[in-house]
Amino acid sequence: MKRGKTCEGDVVVVPFPSPNYIRGQNLAELALLNAREQLTLSEIKDMEQKYGMTSSEFWNKFESGVLGDDQDYFVWWSLIRGLEAVRARKDS
Repeated sequence: MKRGKTCEGDVVVVPFPSPNYIRGQNLAELALLNAREQLTLSEIKDMEQKYGMTSSEFWNKFESGVLGDDQDYFVWWSLIRGLEAVRARKDS
């Protein structure tokens, strides 16, 4: 298949990846996303145990300003947001 032109007017041939290559890339990405999801869930669980509250309780308190500005709270917040991003990517 021919696509595009160079400035001299020559035709440039750009091969498209095979379906097997694309499928392999998708499976590799899914495996990475699954690993990231499990790691993030483990880190979130550690925070829940450390502070004795669920992530939902934490989120509500943090967003309303009740908890203050401890660095751990910002880490926990970013873990929750990161988990949402990973799951959104997996669903796309």
